[in-house]
Amino acid sequence: MIKENEEENKIKVSIIIPIYNMQKYVLNSIMSALKQSIQDIEVICVDDGSTDESSLIVMKISETDSRVKYVYQENQGAGASRNLGICRAHGKYVMFLDPDDMFDSERVVEMLYLACEKHNVLIAGGYHYEVYDGEENCKIPIFPKLNSVMEKEIEDSADDGVQIAFEQFQGGCYHWDYIYNKSFLLENKIKYPDYKRNQDLPFWALAFWKSKQIYYVHIPIVDYRRNDPIKNQKVRNNFSDILRGYRDVLRIAIKGKNVYLTQRIANTLNYSSRNSIISNLDVESLSILLDIYTVIQDSCIHVELSILNDICNYSRKGMRYKDDMRYIETESIKNRLIKIYENRLSIKQFFESKGIKQLIIYGMGNRGLYLYDILTNEGIQNICCMDKELERIGTHKVLKPGDDLSKYGEKVAILVSLSAGNEIYTMLSGIYPKIKIFLIEDVLNSMILEV
Repeated sequence: MIKENEEENKIKVSIIIPIYNMQKYVLNSIMSALKQSIQDIEVICVDDGSTDESSLIVMKISETDSRVKYVYQENQGAGASRNLGICRAHGKYVMFLDPDDMFDSERVVEMLYLACEKHNVLIAGGYHYEVYDGEENCKIPIFPKLNSVMEKEIEDSADDGVQIAFEQFQGGCYHWDYIYNKSFLLENKIKYPDYKRNQDLPFWALAFWKSKQIYYVHIPIVDYRRNDPIKNQKVRNNFSDILRGYRDVLRIAIKGKNVYLTQRIANTLNYSSRNSIISNLDVESLSILLDIYTVIQDSCIHVELSILNDICNYSRKGMRYKDDMRYIETESIKNRLIKIYENRLSIKQFFESKGIKQLIIYGMGNRGLYLYDILTNEGIQNICCMDKELERIGTHKVLKPGDDLSKYGEKVAILVSLSAGNEIYTMLSGIYPKIKIFLIEDVLNSMILEV
């Protein structure tokens, strides 16, 4: 027992590998850790309830190399597995490696360990490569996103590395590219949240913020397998957790006064993740988006969250017409979207602020009819309808483009309900040069910016 404790005290780095059904790759992953030039390591393999041969592979390796430690838990996810690994670790530092990834070279762990020791820092790391099955020579470098000043410092630093403050970080860093002081993680209660996906981003952001700065060495750390079907399936099955991860990072970025990271998370939601958000929309994910909106509104950092506008646009047709329910699946979602609309997107208030007394809706298809209902429910009394083809809506006569609108006075506006309304806007502007004309998308965008 005394000898065993002495050996544990010599461990410099604990490499933690969470494993779930990775029999195809896990051997190569473990061997890339065992081949590291620094020998005073342990490889903690946390089996997250695998049902394939992964556990047998790990136990077989542990029989020939005592540095490999096998730990089992019932299936709880990769985050919980890494947290357990941290608790079981004996090293001064910890690193994380996914079971289908490998270290890029045999010296990376030692180089990061020496960087921490030499520069007396809590966290040190580099960048990584994305690799694809069947394309051995295709390695795409993924660098952290930094401001231009820091990028120039890195370029001039050669192999020595640079200190990066949390405020200079703009994104693009990944938890597996870094080594962490274990005591620092435990003392600050930094752990992975209980999410099935995207639990690594909050962990990394919290660690970076608490440490105030990291040491960056411009070397590749990990070869990250990009096209593994199991990873892709997890994204589809746990989309709400992805949003939770973004929400947590946003909170940390705002607390740390990191404007760049705040804007980057908002851009991810508004643009790169937009289609995924809309196609995976459910009660849970919508609730998280509302939390994100509240976090932004309560902060002193102004960023636009236009994804809510997109959700409202997509939902209006679904909320009224039962034949198109792709985006709106339950009454609960409908009620939440109506709440967004009533509390934050009041078209009545918008037009009142413009001094408009008479509103004419152009385009009486599904979208126009729904918009008409919303506006009348908001209490707007003076509403007329205009359409090229429809003659009447119920007992009400529908105006045609070119009809005389002088009887409505000067404080009249036309609201184009069509999604592709630029041509209509041009046409109506030619017919009614003195009347204000609005596109519904522009109105909603303006209201989001003005709230």
